[in-house]
Amino acid sequence: EELWELHNFVDEFGDSTQNKYMTTHYSIDGVFSNPTTTNSELSARLMIVDSSNISISLYEYDYSRVKSFSKKRYTVKMKLDDGSIITDDGFIYEGGDRIYIGERGVAETKLHRALKTNQEVKILIKEENSLSSYRIDISNTSGYSHAYDSLIEKVLYDNDEELWELHNFVDEFGDSTQ
Repeated sequence: EELWELHNFVDEFGDSTQNKYMTTHYSIDGVFSNPTTTNSELSARLMIVDSSNISISLYEYDYSRVKSFSKKRYTVKMKLDDGSIITDDGFIYEGGDRIYIGERGVAETKLHRALKTNQEVKILIKEENSLSSYRIDISNTSGYSHAYDSLIEKVLYDNDEELWELHNFVDEFGDSTQ
């Protein structure tokens, strides 16, 4: 079963828009710890808008969404199968409920590059100046690149076979147009 799927953003009326994002087919399991609990149940959902815009929603005890009234910083560590560890920054913005991974303005976040490796990616998110930490494991990243290409190319994504393809219109001279 494919882990990744594409969805359309909705507008303020709840109607589907043309803008797409990528997420996981189901919640990713993990654990969280803070001063009052250790290794408690956590679930997470990733949202990939593009290679520079990846965020994670965290749900403590699988239902209580991690939110913040003020901007918070996190240290994000990613460990790959091969033992390599990648460190990046994370942020929740004021009034937000998603942790954005990676510095703003980079073309490809380190998390995006890690997910493209087809390896298991273990993610540890530690809140700065706090004892709160969150850990999730993405055991199967194999379909990530294919789904991501579909997201960026705006081609229809189908798990079994590619039914649709994009073609350019041609002008009156038979030359390809944009």
